[in-house]
Amino acid sequence: MAERMLKPLRLTATKVVMREFADPTVAFAEVVREYIEPMAAVLSVILAEMLPNLSREQNFLLGNSIVGQCIFYRQNRPIIEHLMGKEMVDQLTPEILAAHVTAFTLAALRANGAKLTT
Repeated sequence: MAERMLKPLRLTATKVVMREFADPTVAFAEVVREYIEPMAAVLSVILAEMLPNLSREQNFLLGNSIVGQCIFYRQNRPIIEHLMGKEMVDQLTPEILAAHVTAFTLAALRANGAKLTT
């Protein structure tokens, strides 16, 4: 997911997707079923293995938080480039973003007393 979020923006495609998310059409259900649900299922399994005591709701909320961190870099790239500079943003790799999101999420979980399995 980090790799997809850091790819250069195709403004037309991004606008269509964001509009679809904000005001779904019939195509929305297919996009969710074909692309989003499979990735969400994988993330849910990973979280359930790491945190077996999570309720279904907690698993869902945590998964959304992780995805939200990644999506931020896609949706807000122009703002991030303005604040950080395009050169700095261009140096962000999927590995750097994934490591950051992982470290941030694990630190938050530990701070809240989560018992992680590895």
